[in-house]
Amino acid sequence: MSNFLVAVLVPSTATIKTIDTYLTRPMRILMPWAADRYRFGGEFTGAWDPATDPANWRPCTACSATGRTAGRPCDECGDAPRHGRPPGTIVVGWDEWAAHPGDLVPLTALLDPSWRFPTGYRPPSAAADVRTGGASPDLWVDNADMQWLNLDVTHDGALTGKLPADLRDILRRLRSGDRVADQDHSGAFAPKHWQVAIVAGHIAPDDASLDMPTVGSVVAVTDPDHTDDDAAPDQLYVVTDDTDRPYYLLARLGGGYSRLIPGYAITEVDPARVALAAVPDGTPPYRRSQRREPR
Repeated sequence: MSNFLVAVLVPSTATIKTIDTYLTRPMRILMPWAADRYRFGGEFTGAWDPATDPANWRPCTACSATGRTAGRPCDECGDAPRHGRPPGTIVVGWDEWAAHPGDLVPLTALLDPSWRFPTGYRPPSAAADVRTGGASPDLWVDNADMQWLNLDVTHDGALTGKLPADLRDILRRLRSGDRVADQDHSGAFAPKHWQVAIVAGHIAPDDASLDMPTVGSVVAVTDPDHTDDDAAPDQLYVVTDDTDRPYYLLARLGGGYSRLIPGYAITEVDPARVALAAVPDGTPPYRRSQRREPR
């Protein structure tokens, strides 16, 4: 995934003019392994309907803002009135869209059972670098931690707009005190004091593995939430597949596969820690559990 939507927990006092100050710390958790750049709102600015925001309209240069070329409607802006824009205007590219108060969603709004994320959102252009689909977040991050989210879909794969189950669980744990929003501050969690910033995260495919283990790397699992129940504390693994970055498929040194693990939960270790020893004579090339037995 090279483009994704991040829901960032920030204080209710943050505004579109001060939001960058509040984003620096939580977004640092994602960089550089998950994101090499981000932008508040980004292609989701204006409560995920940027084409209707006059701040994103510009005079059309193809027709000198007249709306017509060679006596015919301009190919670039001829549809402006139909979309509610003045004649002779275009919607600027997504990388120029202005931040909007709708990019800050009060947490109390998300907690309302009737809340729905827009499901029919599409960017006004077919730019390859724009994430298409609904506007439900792919990732949650606060000053304490981050978590990838599974989108809420119907049985046929259609987006529902409902809060992803993982996000509902995060909010439940925040309110119950089982999860802290900021490791430096404790105390009761009051939803009215928080809001969610909508942030567009990006990572160039070529950069995705620059600072992360690759296939064949020896790694250790550093996040206790992702350790195997029966694994030794110093269990080492080998990365066997990284095509689903930011998730990695690991195999235990000594045999046996582990589940897919997110990149933030693993760290590359010094290969010198791996002790190689000769196997006894007569040992089959594969353990019985790892080879296909004849039927």
